[in-house]
Amino acid sequence: MRNKFIGQSEDGYHPIRKIKVCLSGLRYAIRYDFSVAYKVYLSLLMLLVCFFSTPMD
Repeated sequence: MRNKFIGQSEDGYHPIRKIKVCLSGLRYAIRYDFSVAYKVYLSLLMLLVCFFSTPMD
């Protein structure tokens, strides 16, 4: 995104770039912070358990 005060960087809004930055930050947090890593893994485990334990009609 362009800095309107000093005229640096790139023009426009790029949602794909924002998603990449978000995911790289999350990957960094999972890799280097144990408290984030165990919460993410526990959440994924709970989602899988809930998904597969639901009765299918």
